[in-house]
Amino acid sequence: MTQWKTSLLLKFVVLLFLVAFLAVFGLTSAGILYGYRTNLYGGSNTSYFASRICYENAREIAQFDILAPYVQEYFPVGVLEDLYRGNFTNVNYAIEEKQNGQWEVVSSTLSEEETYGFRDSFESWENGTSYRVTVAIKSSMPQESGKTYFQYVLFNTVRRLSDVLPWILVISFVLCVASFTVLCIMAGHRPGHDKIVLNWMDRLPLDAYALVAVCLAGWLLRLSFESGFYDLDAFANTLACIGILTASLILLGWLLSLITRIKVGRWWENTLIYRLLHWLHRNGLHAAKMLLRTVSAIPIVWRTLVITGALLIALMYLAIYSIWNGSLLMLYTLISLAIVVFLCFCSIQLQKLKGAVETMANGDFNTRMDTTGLYGEFRRYGEHLNAISDGMSIAIEQHTKSERMKTELITNVSHDIKTPLTSILNYVDLLQHTNDEAERAQYLEVLHRQATRLKKLTEDLVEASKAATGNIQTDLVPTDVSESLNQAVGEYTERLDAAGLTLVPKFPDYGLSILADGRLLWRVLDNLLGNICKYAMPGTRVYLTVEEREKTVSIQLKNISRQQLNISPDELMERFVRGDSARSTEGSGLGLNIAKSLTELQHGRFRLELDGDLFKVDVELPKANG
Repeated sequence: MTQWKTSLLLKFVVLLFLVAFLAVFGLTSAGILYGYRTNLYGGSNTSYFASRICYENAREIAQFDILAPYVQEYFPVGVLEDLYRGNFTNVNYAIEEKQNGQWEVVSSTLSEEETYGFRDSFESWENGTSYRVTVAIKSSMPQESGKTYFQYVLFNTVRRLSDVLPWILVISFVLCVASFTVLCIMAGHRPGHDKIVLNWMDRLPLDAYALVAVCLAGWLLRLSFESGFYDLDAFANTLACIGILTASLILLGWLLSLITRIKVGRWWENTLIYRLLHWLHRNGLHAAKMLLRTVSAIPIVWRTLVITGALLIALMYLAIYSIWNGSLLMLYTLISLAIVVFLCFCSIQLQKLKGAVETMANGDFNTRMDTTGLYGEFRRYGEHLNAISDGMSIAIEQHTKSERMKTELITNVSHDIKTPLTSILNYVDLLQHTNDEAERAQYLEVLHRQATRLKKLTEDLVEASKAATGNIQTDLVPTDVSESLNQAVGEYTERLDAAGLTLVPKFPDYGLSILADGRLLWRVLDNLLGNICKYAMPGTRVYLTVEEREKTVSIQLKNISRQQLNISPDELMERFVRGDSARSTEGSGLGLNIAKSLTELQHGRFRLELDGDLFKVDVELPKANG
């Protein structure tokens, strides 16, 4: 940030230069306009006495300064001469009245000894009498006072500077633009700040600020031009100049405030008009929505009756009075045509709805209805039909999925029960036909293993059924999370080592209690760790993490699956479903389902996430009070 932009002294100096250049520009513009008015530019007049401004000044003096006081007040000749002699030191005059067709002098200050640069007569009709006023302006201008002398000096000054004034005008304009540009660049910059800073005036509503500034500046300009510049009163002219300067500074302040707001951005939001429109938009939409909701809450039958009744009454009155009034007859015809068009429109809308209903009645729920051509209640009914179609499609899909899963459930249960049972029957037959003790011992070992497997499957089935129906007694007590997990890890250390898995525990270093049933919590951990031992990829790490949350404690288990997990988490949570699609590993496929049900019985939440081959389980249980 360059320092000159934040210099208050530099801002003040540039502002003074701008005011000075504006004053020069204004005076130069007035001089050029005065020159065009007096034919100094392109005219042939080179003398004040031969100029149009001199003629107009003389006529004004004759009408307002000489004749008007004489006619209105009718002072005696001597009094009139004494009263106005001081104002017309450089001007002599003569007042003549027309009496009996002849002009007779009633008052005169003309002198044959005086040399006049301008002399002319002006006739006027006042109060039934014809007057002729002769105005003569002295060529020597002996007295340096009065508005005639002021006009004389002003004319000669502008005539001398007539060739230079256009150049001064251009230079002052360029300097004004340059000064204003510098002020615009410096606007909003404050010492000690890198960004644009708004002052208290910049925080005023922009349009209200503009209205006050324009009104105040206009009032000052009006007072200035009414009180000054019409005579040589120094005090009045000084006040007029101060008024014009103040008005210019007020407008300049508003412009600089506008530029500062534009630099900050979104300047239009700090206006009363924007706030009003924003309020109307917000509340108007709210009111319109409330009205629409209120109207929509009325049954369509009643709405139809009210609208139809109102139209019938209106048409009845129009039909009665249209007999004598052609305009009402035209209105009656137009309303009737509008009703016919509206009924045709409703018929088309109903036809589209009818087609969609017939399509759904034929069992096609995949076709959606195009509601772009429907309006009002018809559009809402069309959307409802689409919602029904979507709901039916989802229900059919879920029903199909349920039937498929039931079939897979029966197949999986049959397979898991039939495999050990077939093995038991075969080995019993072998036992009956052999007398070799070594073979009998081998067969008995197989029979014991398969019977145990069948027993485990039966127990899992019973436990899954109880857990799903909530038919398990729970005793929720404060339980130390780290202690429970350490016990589970101790039980599974050998199995994890045998599976080639490395456990990475991460427990908090302070006591953390949850509200749980120790027996059910162990069953959940047992199923999860057993599932990991069966299906995790050997040589990988298993992460066991405890995370404290606001009102719960999360137990997370993460590992890499040995088999490709081309199944969704929801399907993997179903009964008798295993990540091993070939079902070559032992297990009932009930472990995750039982763990989920037991977690929910303890008022917890069980979540399963699959990311490629990453298997993640999150068991969230409530904290114990205190």
